[in-house]
Amino acid sequence: MRQPVRILLVGLCFMACMESPAWAGVLDPVPMLRGTLKAQHIFSVPGVEVTAALNTVVVCTSTNSTPMTVAVEIYNYNGERSNDVTLGEGVLDIPVGRSVMFNLGPVDSPAFVSDVTFTPPNPVFGGVLRILATSPHLVCNALVTDNSSDPPVSMMNLPVIAKTKQKGE
Repeated sequence: MRQPVRILLVGLCFMACMESPAWAGVLDPVPMLRGTLKAQHIFSVPGVEVTAALNTVVVCTSTNSTPMTVAVEIYNYNGERSNDVTLGEGVLDIPVGRSVMFNLGPVDSPAFVSDVTFTPPNPVFGGVLRILATSPHLVCNALVTDNSSDPPVSMMNLPVIAKTKQKGE
């Protein structure tokens, strides 16, 4: 009888000492924008590329009846975050009915007039981004484009997924 109790206690101690699971990428808790604005995870966009030759462009339009704040949070393939929206990196205010463009890459593409250009500290290969906003009344599109010519020689549309739930699930 004492042996099962001892095993149970050792097991409970082991479980209590285990580290909590690490968050990664789009599963991270939603941060406060600029450190003060409560936001929601609106969309996820897989397939992000930010290299010397490729930029990712995100265009969002407010369908809200009041001004709102939108942020783009970039993660590498391994879930490592590339910008800090709590410091205002990749954060924009959008007036009612207006569209804004985020250019994620080393070059502000001559084919697109961006409201903000943000270059992650390291290249992003096969990454994902989250679109965070102070209101869910937002429509967005994302694409990868080459930044070597005007107009771009190649562009690829990326899927924009509601939070983390893709159609068909």
